[in-house]
Amino acid sequence: MRTLLFLGLLLGLSSLAWAQPHLTGRIVDATTGRPVPYVSIGVLGTLLGTTSNADGEFELRGVPLPGRLVCSELSHRRDTLAVTQISQPLLVRLVPAAVQLPEVAVGSYAAELLAQAYRELRRTAAHCTYGHAFYRQITRLDEQPTEVQEMVWATQTSNARVAGTALTQARFAKKKALLAFQNFSLYTKAITFFDALADS
Repeated sequence: MRTLLFLGLLLGLSSLAWAQPHLTGRIVDATTGRPVPYVSIGVLGTLLGTTSNADGEFELRGVPLPGRLVCSELSHRRDTLAVTQISQPLLVRLVPAAVQLPEVAVGSYAAELLAQAYRELRRTAAHCTYGHAFYRQITRLDEQPTEVQEMVWATQTSNARVAGTALTQARFAKKKALLAFQNFSLYTKAITFFDALADS
């Protein structure tokens, strides 16, 4: 008995589902005839709605008849259609809408920024900053370190260039190898561009 009642209820619900109006259609551009994708479609006065697919096709179930179908899309005019019967798929033609965008003035912000940076560079080019620089060099033969050099320089720099350097400290260590850096102190102390004590 319960089985028969369940089957009867199931048949009744399925017949109600089949009895609901089933609306299908396609949305095209009125000028070109091409499909308009992703159009918002709704039934006026209800919560029913859908969106057209990439080919402009849509499907709505349970549309109350007569009803009014509202179609809207950003680049086309909104359109409202009266639907009184569903005999065949609808063909909706949306008229293109000209969207007036505000005028955009193309400025030269990048050029002005570069000009401002260049003016600041010229203004502060004569200003020198004094500091220290550190250098380390490790010489390797067959992946084994043979010489280590470490040096500290006094530096004179501006925002445009390194104005001068002078060696203040240095150390050197080596182990016997086929090749060696012989004139460490002569080479590094002989090349001096400014006197750190006199210029600072």
